[in-house]
Amino acid sequence: MVPHVNNPLMYDLVYDGGCLDEIKQPFPLAEIEDASDFIHEGRFSVQLPDDKRREYLKFVILKGIAPVSLMFQMDIRSPKDKEEIRDIINEIKRESSEANPENNTKSLGAER
Repeated sequence: MVPHVNNPLMYDLVYDGGCLDEIKQPFPLAEIEDASDFIHEGRFSVQLPDDKRREYLKFVILKGIAPVSLMFQMDIRSPKDKEEIRDIINEIKRESSEANPENNTKSLGAER
């Protein structure tokens, strides 16, 4: 995948090689490279078109990959990006409660 001015890329570093196949399945066009070094084994990079960013973040949250996603960890510390994360979590909660009205989704706790 070559970055283009008209189609910027989002970039993530994931610190768990066990997530690799899990990410490849819903994002088959992702460019994934080994980013391991002598300190971080199993680390890999993920590049996707920037217009897939929200979908990727939602996936990372739903699959429990957020703790090992550098992009997520940096976004949650940025006031602007933190709002987007809250919106995504609230969207997940809404979708979950619509699909399963009896399901309690308060454990995601993003309303604030």
